[in-house]
Amino acid sequence: MPKRRRTCSSSSSLTASAMQTYQTKTKTKTQPKPRLLLLSLPDSPIPFSAVRGRYTDFLKELKDKYKLIETTDTYKAIEEMAKPSNLAAVLVVDGGIVKPEHRDLGLILAFYARAGGTVLLGCAFGSGVGPPDLNHFFQMIWDLPWRYAFCGELEVHTNTNDCTMINWDKNIKDKIEIREMLLEGDDHTALVLTNVPIDDQVYYCTTEVGWGCVSNASPAAVVKVGRGVLGYAGFVNAEGWLAPVYLALCDLKLS
Repeated sequence: MPKRRRTCSSSSSLTASAMQTYQTKTKTKTQPKPRLLLLSLPDSPIPFSAVRGRYTDFLKELKDKYKLIETTDTYKAIEEMAKPSNLAAVLVVDGGIVKPEHRDLGLILAFYARAGGTVLLGCAFGSGVGPPDLNHFFQMIWDLPWRYAFCGELEVHTNTNDCTMINWDKNIKDKIEIREMLLEGDDHTALVLTNVPIDDQVYYCTTEVGWGCVSNASPAAVVKVGRGVLGYAGFVNAEGWLAPVYLALCDLKLS
């Protein structure tokens, strides 16, 4: 009686399953994280080392999602912006960029944003920045009415109006919504802007501790520039607020 030949169906199935698992893992491994450029300048009022020390937890949270590229070199920054396909955003971590001697780099940042990129001003950006330089920066580089208001304590609310410039996704709204919070004390101050149109305001102020009435005041704003985005978060010390706001801005879908 002839012997039955053993079938290899189960073995083949296992091999196919293993191959599929391997291909899935390989595909996952080969997908690089989006890049996030952290830009500082050597003559900034707050050195990059101090930014790292002050925002340690925040930078760790960003690192989970992005490949962080730190630079204090103008040419390195331009080189990274010239490869925009995998660049999520440029995060300017201090206020050195507003100085007149860095006007050319500011113009390049604005060009990058207008071409479809995202530029965020935050972390220690508000530390050591004076009204004349900041106002000139927003007016001459970005053609915006935003102006320096004050740096201090304030009561903050989320702007729940439907923004006409930016199409906020519901998940993004959930990330940034705080309802209201009083920022007070040395550890919770913000550099607040004035002349910020309501459609540009992520958060708005209703009362300022120790300050008079400031019209259209906001400690965090975002505006569509060309085909891209300029975002601002003036929470100088409130580290816990930073990640949700910046991650939301990086994920924006433009209308």
